[in-house]
Amino acid sequence: MNFDEFTAQNIGKKIEFDGAYPNQCVDLVNQYLSNVYQYPRIPGNAKDFIKNAPSNYFTYAKNTPLYIPLKGSIAVWDGSAGDGDGHVSVVRSSTLFKFVSLDQNWPKRAPVSEVEHNYKGVDGFLIPRARDIVGLFNQMVEEMRALTAKYPKVSYTA
Repeated sequence: MNFDEFTAQNIGKKIEFDGAYPNQCVDLVNQYLSNVYQYPRIPGNAKDFIKNAPSNYFTYAKNTPLYIPLKGSIAVWDGSAGDGDGHVSVVRSSTLFKFVSLDQNWPKRAPVSEVEHNYKGVDGFLIPRARDIVGLFNQMVEEMRALTAKYPKVSYTA
């Protein structure tokens, strides 16, 4: 399963992953990591994801004014969000000034939805490490071939 399939399957639903506090943002992110990457659950409150995420599964990128997060990265808010517990979401698209992510419990009790955010309160981003780099490379090559096939071939003569 990839990010887009996960999104299509879960948009509008409420996800309960760990049986603790129902339908929280951490449930969405842990379900995403389980379904798409087969990664173990990250424990704790949302704001603690950065310190609790196993470094062998993730790269951490601090939120800076010039950083643009990658699709599929986990945005991690500090305690200024979520009544002090923080917030986490999965980045769908991003620019220098805003990003759209897959969220749950934003606003409170909301089901899984796509939400536009600015970077205020975002501590940083957890980037899942690819375990099958050759498979990802081959997938990228096939996507490029499909993209270039849509355009007419151009020949140059000297």
